[in-house]
Amino acid sequence: MSLVQNDLDSVVEVWNHHVMRPSTNMNSPSGRPNVIYNFPNLYGGQECLQPVSQERINSCIEECTFRKLLPCDEDIYELCLLLMTEGNYVFPNDAYDAVNLYEQLRGDLNAHGLY
Repeated sequence: MSLVQNDLDSVVEVWNHHVMRPSTNMNSPSGRPNVIYNFPNLYGGQECLQPVSQERINSCIEECTFRKLLPCDEDIYELCLLLMTEGNYVFPNDAYDAVNLYEQLRGDLNAHGLY
C-alpha cells in the first residue's frame, strides 16, 4: 500500500508546485496551487477556514473508520510473507515490480490450492 501512497504523494507534490498559466476564466487564478491555497488574499480570494473545537475533532475521529496498516486480510498477508520468504521475493519498488510480485504470489497460491 505504501507503494501507491508514495506515488500519490509524488503527484500531489508536483501538482501543488506547478505553475498554472493565466486563463480567460476569471474564477481561475494563475500561479502555483500551493501558494494560492495558503495565501488566497494575494489572488483576490478570501480565507474560508473555520475554527473547530478539539471536542468536535475528537467526535469525528470516533465516528471514522480508519484504514488498517495491512493491505488485506491478516491471514492472507502472513501467508504471502511466508511465500515471499520461500521464493526469495522482495518488496516492490515500483508498479511494475508490484504486478510481477502479485503474479508470482498468485501462482504460488494456486500451486498450493489456496487461490
